[in-house]
Amino acid sequence: MHFFTTVLQNHDRGTRFKNSYFTIKSNFSALSTSTETLLESVQRTVTQFIKYSRGKTMESRDWQNGRSLPERMLHMLNLQLMCDVTFYVGTDKKVFKAHRCMLASASPVFYSMFEGPMAEKGEITIPDLDNEIFTQLVRFMYTDQIEVNTSNVKGLLYGAEKYMLQSVKSECSQFLSTLIDEDHACVVLQTANDFHLEELKHKALQYIHRHGKQCLVSESLSSLSTECLKLVIESDSLKCKEDFIFEQVVKWGENKCGDKDMSLTDGHIRESLGDILYDIRFPLMDRKYFTHHVSTRRILSSDEIIRVFQSFDGINIENFRSKLRLPNPVKFYRCIVNEGQQSWTLDGSVDSIEFSTDFDGLLLGIIVFGSKDYKGDHDITVKIIQFFTVLTTTTTSLTSKEGQEIYEIMFLDPVKLTKNVRYTIQLSMKGPKTFTGKNYATRIMEDDLSVTFSFGVSSLNGTNETSGQIPGIIVGRQLE
Repeated sequence: MHFFTTVLQNHDRGTRFKNSYFTIKSNFSALSTSTETLLESVQRTVTQFIKYSRGKTMESRDWQNGRSLPERMLHMLNLQLMCDVTFYVGTDKKVFKAHRCMLASASPVFYSMFEGPMAEKGEITIPDLDNEIFTQLVRFMYTDQIEVNTSNVKGLLYGAEKYMLQSVKSECSQFLSTLIDEDHACVVLQTANDFHLEELKHKALQYIHRHGKQCLVSESLSSLSTECLKLVIESDSLKCKEDFIFEQVVKWGENKCGDKDMSLTDGHIRESLGDILYDIRFPLMDRKYFTHHVSTRRILSSDEIIRVFQSFDGINIENFRSKLRLPNPVKFYRCIVNEGQQSWTLDGSVDSIEFSTDFDGLLLGIIVFGSKDYKGDHDITVKIIQFFTVLTTTTTSLTSKEGQEIYEIMFLDPVKLTKNVRYTIQLSMKGPKTFTGKNYATRIMEDDLSVTFSFGVSSLNGTNETSGQIPGIIVGRQLE
């Protein structure tokens, strides 16, 4: 007799052994094999099956021991043990089962969904999330762990906002912050704005403002909404010239026309731009550029073009902003602090110094010495003069504090500087004696920029090119 012996699976899929049963099914044909051989074959097969079943049983019983709570709960989720809620996820309504208590403990939305007289009792349909994203969110609610990447970050943010999973939003925000560079800063800004990630939004904006030219030429600029583009170009901190900003904003408007299937006319571009147009500081443009590249188009109305030309001749106009954008500050120190016994007496008399630069730029502020005793108040008036004309006057007060010898006096209205032109700083400071300096220098280099200091003829309190107050200035190079 020749036998083919098959061990059939027991009725509990091998997960229990006590009170279970299995069947030995023997298919045989009449061959010349002894009965003894048949019995040995059956016995051997049964013995192997029992050993296998006992191993599987012990394995299934041991999943609780030696595992953390997240590991145990994830095991129950993966094997669908004792699940009490069923979801149909995505457009294909894929079935997903989970445990109400775990979801409710992690999400206020699920808690409201499952608790109270209006609680969901049956199956729940979630058409607006795909299965992969929903799976990752549920697994996070079981384990507090999630993997974020460029492919899933927007989906996770959408789901995290829907179910109020703040920890997931924080993980996504941290991941997106690592992507901020010249090519992706605009995309990160838009994503942060869409999902109310204020800290990330501020970080992305700061980067764009500091690297304005590189970010505005990026293809990702077209991804910005009107709201986000306005945040970018309305800021005084955007490091770009107005003609460049105008060109990039017009390109953005052209893309919006394409999105709306509108023809590329100046009128349609103007319609797409809306009020953003007034955040471009046309009065700061080079007059020649405005004449040849702006006034010849119909993006501005005829009346607006006339008013911008009037602003070039010093006439104040409405609607268009004319405040200078601030370049990155560079500090030029002409001395170091003298921590010895020397001090500087201040009774309100003028301390003055003159300076010139080898570059076009802006004077953003000056640096002064504070109280020698690290305490007390000073009344301060600063004037910037060029050939008997006062360009700006700043009046403020200064309170010295422990451990600080120098202070920055920033101007509300920065002064435009022309290279190789001499400017005079007049400082009137009244209060307790201050620190003074040592090792004064007349020509200072920072990066590839140079500032030269010289004696100010209006200095009545003793400051000159080798002693006294005004240890430095804060300037910025002309925007490109």
